[in-house]
Amino acid sequence: MNSSALGTESVFSVTREEIFSFLMRRLRCPETAADSAQETYLRLHQSERRNPAEIRALRIPKRSI
Repeated sequence: MNSSALGTESVFSVTREEIFSFLMRRLRCPETAADSAQETYLRLHQSERRNPAEIRALRIPKRSI
């Protein structure tokens, strides 16, 4: 496993309950909250592979909230 994957994995393990709980309060649907949490971590993982100058804030599309 490369260092990027380990970084994302450690962030995921530390924050998954908090992110999921936040999304559940906002979305009120466990399936949609789980999908949105997964999308958040996928975006984080993808951003770790880019040049830091190219990284923008991770955003959940407003239509999802």
